[in-house]
Order: sequence, then C-alpha cells, then structure tokens
Amino acid sequence: MATTADLNDLQAESQGSTARMVRARQHQQQPVRNGIVRACIACRQMKMKCVGADNPPCAKCIKAGRICQPQLPAHDPYQYGQPHPQAHSHSPRHISRRLSSNSAYELERPIRGHGMVDTIPRPTTQTLQNQLPHSLFAQRRGSHAGLPSIFSTPPVDVLNNSSPQTSAPTLPTETPKKRKRSEVTSEGLELPLPNIRLSEEQIALPWQDIRDMIIMFREKLLPFIPALLPKDFQDIGVLIETELSLAYSICYVTARFLPGGKAIQEILLPRLLQFLTRIVTSSGSRASEISTFKAVLILYVHANCSPSTSQLAQQNRTGQILYWPLKSLMEVCASRLSLHSSIQDLKMELRATTSDTIVDSPSFQRYMYWLQLFIMSHYASIISGTPPSIRIDSTIRAAPALLQEIGPNSQMRLFGEVELCLIWEKASAEQKQLGEWWCLPDPTDDIDDIATEAILTEAGNAIDAWYDKWGSFIRNG
Repeated sequence: MATTADLNDLQAESQGSTARMVRARQHQQQPVRNGIVRACIACRQMKMKCVGADNPPCAKCIKAGRICQPQLPAHDPYQYGQPHPQAHSHSPRHISRRLSSNSAYELERPIRGHGMVDTIPRPTTQTLQNQLPHSLFAQRRGSHAGLPSIFSTPPVDVLNNSSPQTSAPTLPTETPKKRKRSEVTSEGLELPLPNIRLSEEQIALPWQDIRDMIIMFREKLLPFIPALLPKDFQDIGVLIETELSLAYSICYVTARFLPGGKAIQEILLPRLLQFLTRIVTSSGSRASEISTFKAVLILYVHANCSPSTSQLAQQNRTGQILYWPLKSLMEVCASRLSLHSSIQDLKMELRATTSDTIVDSPSFQRYMYWLQLFIMSHYASIISGTPPSIRIDSTIRAAPALLQEIGPNSQMRLFGEVELCLIWEKASAEQKQLGEWWCLPDPTDDIDDIATEAILTEAGNAIDAWYDKWGSFIRNG
C-alpha cells in the first residue's frame, strides 16, 4: 500500500504539472513581440498612421468600430482573419451582442473580401422610422469630429452586403414622420434638413450615402467646374427631393473616386440613361432645363475624352457613359437655354445695375455656362484632333473686356482660360494653318517659315505676358 509520503509526492507532482501547463497555455495565447511596434492590419492596408499599436486597440480602430488586429511576426500563431486575444470590444460583433436583445436589428456577417471595415448592424424599416438618429451610423458620424460618415464608412459597405440579385439596397417603404435630419458641416455643426418624401421605388441609394457623396463632391470635385457655384449644392435635402437626376449625376462621378465605386455606378447607370434619353424626347421649364444642364455638365466634365474613332477606347469603356454622346447632349441643353445669346442679357444688366451685384444675376451665370462649354470644346478638339464644335466669336472675344468691367469674382478662372485661347486665335488669324490643327498640312503648300516663326515668337511672348497677369491667381488656386 502507498504510504502517506508517497501520496504527498504524487499530489505535489500533479500540482506542478498543472501549473506548468497553465503557464505554457498563457504563454501560447500571448502574441510574440520583437520589440518593434508595427501598425495594425487595417491601418497598414489603408496606409494610415496607427496610433496606439503597441497597446491595441489603436485609435483609428476604436473610432471606426472595427477589430484591431496587430501586425504580428511570421511565427505568430494567430493568422490574419482569425480572432485575436487582443481584439477589442469595440468591434461590431461585440456591439451586436449588446444589441441582441433588440429584435428590430438584423445583424449580418462581416465581409473581408475588399479589405473594408467590418459591417455594422443594419436597421430594419421599423428601426429606421423610429430610431435612426440613435443608430450606429449616427454614432460613427459623431465620433469623427464633424466629418461626414463617408470618410469612416464608405457607402459601398451597404452595396457589398446586399445579395447579387438585389439591384439596390433596401430602404424604408414609408416616409419617417416627426423626425429631424441633420447635416454635419465641415465645422462640426449639425444643420436640420427637411424630410425626404420619396418612396423606395423613386430612389436608388440610401439617403445618407447620397448626402455624403454630395458633400464630398461639393468639397473636393466642384472646384474643378468653375461654372457651378457651391451655394447651389448647400440644401442637400431639397436637392435630393426636387433634383434627383442631378443628385444621381453627382453620386455617379463621385463614386469613381471611392473604393468599390463601380458597384454604385452600375446601380445608377440605368436611371441616368433614362434621364439622358428624356432630354431628346421632351423639354421642361426654365428651372428644369437649368437643373438638367448642371447634371449633364457634371457627367460631361468627368467623362473620359478619347478620339472619337478609337475603337479600342470604346471597348475599354463598355458600360460607361461615353464622352461624345454626352458632348452632343450638352450642346443641345445649351441651345435650349440660349447660352450663345447670354452676353446680350448680361450687357443690358450691366447698364442697369452695378458690377458688384451682377455676379449674382442669372444672365451672368448663363454666360459662365457658355464660357465653360467653349473651353471644354476647345480642349476636346486639341486632345482628339477634331474640329471644335463651339468656335471663337464675338461672345468669346468680349470676355477680357467684361472682366475689366465686372472685376474679380469667384469664377475668374474661366476668363483666364478664355484669354489663353484668344492668344492662339490671334496667331491663327495671321497663319490659317495654325488654327486648323485637326487638318494635316498639304505638302504642296508654300509656307513662309520665317513668317511662321515670327508669329510663333509673338505668340510665345503673349503667353509669357498672360502668365505674368494670371500667375498669382494660379499659384493661389
């Protein structure tokens, strides 16, 4: 029989073995660190500075509400995509556990297919009607110091989570009542917006995503279209409700610069094609025609210009709105608005009012539209080697004199570009071959090289003088 001493020895040995197993398991669960702080996987993929990577979760992952997975050495037992002991409770899965008691939420499995942030809980119709101001979307938007939600949660998250058979994300079937919407401005202020009285069949994307893309367009892309003014895109709620085609055009071009934006463009393309088809089959009031002009202009500016005879370019852009049909529709809209005669109304108003208020008049804005179309026609002619559809005439030559009378304004860039085009027009008046760059020179023509060189030298001096005049404006943006 075993003595008491033997039993004590066996018990001590068993306890020691158990302690060694616990220590080994704890050591195995802790990630191996080599003393070098490395960015987490999400920040590394988005090429962002990872603050707090040495003590996960990092600041970026806390704000975005995603799992913070540290970048581990090659021998680390935890691989990418597997739950890590250091993953923080701010992840959407932990949030979903806290909301599990609320049956109004429909939770979806996170998607890692595109390297995007994990999916947040998507509220159902009942929750959107009653609890949208307190939703996770609003919490994320408030945690980014006034930045719109598109900077933290791209709208393609909603698209990627929908089934392939679904043509558009689900939306509330009834209009929320007695609920305030708010727009977060760049200063962090919340501005109330009117309710959108549009049914699910009338809108292709979630209202919040459309709003966020309009804000991004207004702040990042609108400066490249000087004929349009930011004040026309301030009241986003009214814009979506009354000028939905214009909102779709904005979202279509903005999605081009978003990760996964191809899916947004595919959703909007059928509706935009219907809108463009209506231009050639019907017309509307003056306000409707101006809204149509703006929508087509936005698509026209951001379309890919290529030679019209390039079959390869046509094939590579299958499924996109082509440049040359847009250009034709753009000039149809300009003819309906009589933009070619806008300078007559502008001169009449200049005689009747002061130059300080003329920049806010409809006639001045119509003339800016005309200058924008002329400049784009001129550049397209140079790039594609085709004749310009809008030639230089008295309405274009009057731009420098009008600028002197009106004075500096927010759309001066158009006047500067017109002056640059007029330099070459003056040179081509002395040497016609210079003004017909789309035609190959006839080798049998007798060209005076000395006279041509003198004309080009004079044009070069005029360009230098133009730069001296507009250089400070160019440097200041």
